[in-house]
Amino acid sequence: MSDEIPYSAIEQAIQRSGADAGLEALASHFRDRGQHHALFRTLLLRKRAELGLPLINPGELKAFPARLREAYEDFVEATCRKTGELYLQDGDVLQAWRYLKTIGEREPVRHALEQLEAAQASDEVLALAIREGLHPVRGFELLLETRGLCSAITAFNHELYAPLPEQKQIAALLVKRLYRDLVLSVRRDIQDRKKPAPEETDLVEIIRSRPWLFEDKNTHADPTHISAVLRIGLIVEGQDELLMALSIAEYAKKVPAVFASAGPELFEGGAADYAKYYRALLGQDADKNAEFFCARLAGYKNDEVGNGPAESVLQLLWRLDRKDEALGIWENFIRDVPPDLDGHVIPSFYELCLQAGDYDRLSRIAQTHRDTAVWAAARMLAAGSADEKIKPLHHPSTKSASASSDDLS
Repeated sequence: MSDEIPYSAIEQAIQRSGADAGLEALASHFRDRGQHHALFRTLLLRKRAELGLPLINPGELKAFPARLREAYEDFVEATCRKTGELYLQDGDVLQAWRYLKTIGEREPVRHALEQLEAAQASDEVLALAIREGLHPVRGFELLLETRGLCSAITAFNHELYAPLPEQKQIAALLVKRLYRDLVLSVRRDIQDRKKPAPEETDLVEIIRSRPWLFEDKNTHADPTHISAVLRIGLIVEGQDELLMALSIAEYAKKVPAVFASAGPELFEGGAADYAKYYRALLGQDADKNAEFFCARLAGYKNDEVGNGPAESVLQLLWRLDRKDEALGIWENFIRDVPPDLDGHVIPSFYELCLQAGDYDRLSRIAQTHRDTAVWAAARMLAAGSADEKIKPLHHPSTKSASASSDDLS
């Protein structure tokens, strides 16, 4: 089937039967050949002709009656949706998003990304999923499968802009991947040394009785990957992933190269400190380990270390259900941050107060920051909290993509 446009036949149709007939012939030509963008433009032209709107570069339509504007805008929305669906049927996620983002419909593209084969995960598709935030978790699944752990760590540190719940899911993916890689690498090392294959399947159990695995500063993964995943993994919440992260920390204690110099603030002792933190999250000597980090935080000057250490301690106390102490950490160490903004590893102070039901503290900080609306809401919540007539409502902020139909023409 030739792709050449039958200009003469279409012009004859226009002269013989009118513009609508000619444009329908042109639309049929593009429809039969799967030329979705050309079809989109033709359908919009046909609608403008039908409504008596400017045929070329319509631009702003404010001068036209509202009923005409609304009719055209409704048609553009429906045609964007249909064109996006056609591209999705072709497996072209990038072009589909070009149309569906115009009308703010993310779910069809998210679903397509979930069905996407790894072989189709181009750099552009990964950027769409991760950098544009369309489906970060699926993006990292594809990234790990096609580019590996190193690329995933880099993307997490420099390209990820996702809500904290999704960051936690992605952190869990990285922990599971490194743990799996370490187990496979250690077992392969044992096999290469002609030693009996280990019956154990847990990483710590495998290395416990085999100190010779670490002779001559031997390691089974890139030390920078180990230190990065230990840091990233602090936000994971699943029991299995926390146990894996603890196992990685125990492994790292045997590899000096992982922390050749002191670790970051709060984890100055390197792998041993990470192990304490993960043990606390797992409920192992939780209070003792939490006090260890609280004492270390108290020795820092905020203007020298930033908010990272305080956020990590706050997160730990919060997850140990020591919420009042956790909120106190925010007031004492993070109070200069706007209370409506999320931190790196914690929700905003406002959200934490809502979760804790601490409306008095919420109103006090709102008043300090001259946030009158939140102060008033907090006083209303406090007054109604006894009989639960007033419920806190929190909707995470999202960036909605928008564009005009001109961007697609």
